[in-house]
Amino acid sequence: MSSICGTGVDIIEIPRIKRAYERWGKDFLEKIYLPHEIDYCLRKVNPYPSLAARFAAKEACFKALSQSGIHIPLWRGISVGRAPDGRPHLLVPKAPGVRLHLSLTHGKEFAIAMVVVERD
Repeated sequence: MSSICGTGVDIIEIPRIKRAYERWGKDFLEKIYLPHEIDYCLRKVNPYPSLAARFAAKEACFKALSQSGIHIPLWRGISVGRAPDGRPHLLVPKAPGVRLHLSLTHGKEFAIAMVVVERD
């Protein structure tokens, strides 16, 4: 029987991510995102909502995992990808034994992510 052992939510202003990218460029991207995340986002005409959603997902994941007693010290220790059916998913190699559920959304100004951690 599985049980929920952590939840996390985060909201970020999309213009904040745009400003960070414009100021620090590739250094900003490589500090936060994995190569596949950068490639996915930069293929879009407007990459900032997708970059912001992934930033929020990582923050929400930090929060949810910390409630479960798991601490991930690096941004790049959390991978945000897509399942074969198109749903967003998380991969955190240093968090074995848990299932992660991710929901992402964004509008014109904000991106929001919610993560639920389940333990078997």
